[in-house]
Amino acid sequence: MPRLELHPEAATELEAAVVWYEQRQPGLGGLLLAEMDGCMKRICSAPDLFSLHAGTVRRCLLRKFPFAVMFVPDVDQVRVLAVMHLRRRPGYWKGREPESGAR
Repeated sequence: MPRLELHPEAATELEAAVVWYEQRQPGLGGLLLAEMDGCMKRICSAPDLFSLHAGTVRRCLLRKFPFAVMFVPDVDQVRVLAVMHLRRRPGYWKGREPESGAR
């Protein structure tokens, strides 16, 4: 199974989302983390099952929260580029895409 690598900004996005939800309702941030953990496991177990979104970037939608995990699979790792809120600034993360041929 490939290892998971979060872009530093993706880690910051996830942390901010957890804090935001936890402030709204105690326990909700934990539910987001649990769903994110399941999403990451699905991605690592079968990354090519997820639809291509832009170039080599694939997308995994969360089921209960309005977020998508934008990632690039490789032979030995999965690089998470963004934990993207679906209703805000689409495409803001595109500057984080790996250069073509960098795989």
